[in-house]
Amino acid sequence: MTLERSGAYARFHATIMETLIVETADQKHRYMHAVLLEALDASEVAIKPGQPMGDVFTAHARVLDKAGLVHARLNACGYAMGATHNPIWVDFPIFIKETLRLYMNDSYFFFI
Repeated sequence: MTLERSGAYARFHATIMETLIVETADQKHRYMHAVLLEALDASEVAIKPGQPMGDVFTAHARVLDKAGLVHARLNACGYAMGATHNPIWVDFPIFIKETLRLYMNDSYFFFI
């Protein structure tokens, strides 16, 4: 089950998301969790100012693919967090293979 809560203050929006396993986690769940932690670490290492944002997705995908989880990965692994006036917290650009935009200092992102 995935729970997603959000809030707004002074026209700024934020979210917090949690995924809960309803029953006991089995070995497959634990394996996927370990791989996703490794993918998150690889993504964090790949975020470097002046480098294409697509490099982050490539690092993320490489870990999942190597672990045999190609079927389980999404086509994006995160997106920019913006302070917008709309009731939304998802901003472009997103971390996908084709994103050539360069990562800049003082940017904020959410990893999926």
